Amino acid sequence: MNLASSLEVPCFAANVTISAENGFDRRPSAGPVTEGDVLANRYCVERRLASGGSATVFRAFDTQLECHVALKVFGGTEAQLPGWRRRLVREVRLARQVRSAHVCPVFDLGVAGGLWFMTMELARGALREELVAHERRPPSDAEWY
Repeated sequence: MNLASSLEVPCFAANVTISAENGFDRRPSAGPVTEGDVLANRYCVERRLASGGSATVFRAFDTQLECHVALKVFGGTEAQLPGWRRRLVREVRLARQVRSAHVCPVFDLGVAGGLWFMTMELARGALREELVAHERRPPSDAEWY
């Protein structure tokens, strides 16, 4: 029996149940990743946490392991550069060897709908924007270390 075809897991951001019958990959083939999208038949995107120069990080629900993860989706033109994929795979392999309370473990690396992504432990805490919104001073860059 194929485990993936027997899964039926609620995807709260999309307000649907993910199953083999209704299709796992609910992301359009083009355009940015948005809330409610499901990547790689597994990761249900709940909300955007942060964006940077090369990637956007989302809170997502892993429908196979039934837990929340940080989903880092790489975009932009750098993914098309020669050697980029090789460097990304090498970086993820090295990151998986690091054991520290100050580094989030990397769980998965993949590609879905032409977009490369990785999943990591979802760290607890407030976003810088939330701290500023509540008038609490965010740590300076020096205090992050």
